Amino acid sequence: MPSFRLKIKTEPCEAIEATLYEFSLYYGRKRLGKMALEINRYNIYVGDLYIFKVHRKKGYGSLMLNFVKVISEMTNKPIFLYAINNTEEFYRKNGFVSISEIQDRIIVVNSDPSRPPITWESGDMIWLPSTLRKGRSRISIIV
Repeated sequence: MPSFRLKIKTEPCEAIEATLYEFSLYYGRKRLGKMALEINRYNIYVGDLYIFKVHRKKGYGSLMLNFVKVISEMTNKPIFLYAINNTEEFYRKNGFVSISEIQDRIIVVNSDPSRPPITWESGDMIWLPSTLRKGRSRISIIV
């Protein structure tokens, strides 16, 4: 009987002090989709989540996001992503909110003073682990 499995490739990226991960989700020998993550000391960034068209609307994207949420809960790091091509509703169903909705709680610390300040775009979304969801505490993001 076929089962789900994740194939994972990792690559350290010293330039941004992060580790890059590429996940592929399989059911038996069928590749269902892929996801790219960047995990640094302060947060998790989903750079790419793609489920192949014939496998969409079956919960596989949510399954992959749930895997990342477990990492987020274990490390107490928020998850960031940019919702493209009308995917915002999917991410909202999976507990993400627009950064603009909680922007008053976010403190951005720029680790490189030569870089311009961060500006949030309409598709920027965040998911918070349970310890950061409680109350109205500030969320520090170091970029």
